[in-house]
Amino acid sequence: MKKVLVVGFTENLGGVERLIYSYYKKINRNMIQFDFLVNVENVPFRNEIEQLGGRFYVIPRKTQNFFAYKKGLHTFFKEHAMDYCTFWFNSNSLANLDYLVCAYKHGIEKRIVHSHNTMETRGKVYRLFHELNKQRVLKSATDYWACSEDAGKFFFGEGIILSPKFRVINNAISLDEFAFDNEKRRIWRKKLGVDDNTVLYGNIGRLSYQKNHEFLLESFHKLSSKPKKARLVLIGTGELENMIKEKIAALSLEDNVVLLGRQYDIPGILQALDVFVIPSHYEGLPIAAIEAQAAGLPCVLSDTITRKVRLLDTCDYVSIQDADDWCDAMIVASKTKREYDAQAIKNAGYDITTEAQKLEEYLLS
Repeated sequence: MKKVLVVGFTENLGGVERLIYSYYKKINRNMIQFDFLVNVENVPFRNEIEQLGGRFYVIPRKTQNFFAYKKGLHTFFKEHAMDYCTFWFNSNSLANLDYLVCAYKHGIEKRIVHSHNTMETRGKVYRLFHELNKQRVLKSATDYWACSEDAGKFFFGEGIILSPKFRVINNAISLDEFAFDNEKRRIWRKKLGVDDNTVLYGNIGRLSYQKNHEFLLESFHKLSSKPKKARLVLIGTGELENMIKEKIAALSLEDNVVLLGRQYDIPGILQALDVFVIPSHYEGLPIAAIEAQAAGLPCVLSDTITRKVRLLDTCDYVSIQDADDWCDAMIVASKTKREYDAQAIKNAGYDITTEAQKLEEYLLS
């Protein structure tokens, strides 16, 4: 059995965590085992992954105790690096390459860097380190992966994109899990207190600047003044949660907007929705948009998001410069019939069963 060391899991239930768990469920675990190096004990899917044979190793967080983090990092690699044939580093930024450098120094043969985003917005220092580390990646990594070509360019530049060392790893999903289910729709709408005459909008994403919830709330505020009843559910947690709550109160939307926090039954919630919205400032390639289309939902997406995520005709791209335009687009989407075309999504490369077989080949090669 070949063992893969995975870095990139956090305490947040985000697209990266869901994607890697989905792949691990589908690959041949008699041939490949995933182990995880993390900074917190409580990470999504830990129990499920451990039941499948994966293991978790916890070291201190860099921002909380730098010296303990450094000691834990180097001790781990000194004791365990020889156990792994592959190191798989998943990230939204190259600002911190400590894990990759350790994997290189301790001789893990295959070292994959996987880009999941297209922009660094945490400030000038982070952006500076990201740019500087692009050259270090070329020395320390052996394989270069990304969720899209744009995400690859953000991490690696044009040269790597054109090389055989680069691969796009599709944000694939289990199409059967997301197929429309009227009973799940009934159950979840009852949980949410939504009747058949209410249009239910939804967004899944970390409560952060990237996801642009403030603009979404402004757009929904304009929409909620229309005659048709509407509600909005936001799924996710993050550093801007308090600010978003304050924004909801300032717009008097407490009865119309629900923060659901961390949720595991994403397929069920998507059945309850009528329209899915992603007004992000930037994205790599949002897995949530793939899931929403698999559930047949009309989608309204920011025009900053790659067109490659549009798999069905029911996806509309709208500028995030004007809340009135978003309000109008959300109303149009609410009148659009759900469209189910699992074959189109599979043909585009987003069926986890097919893509997991490819991932196995990449990891074993």
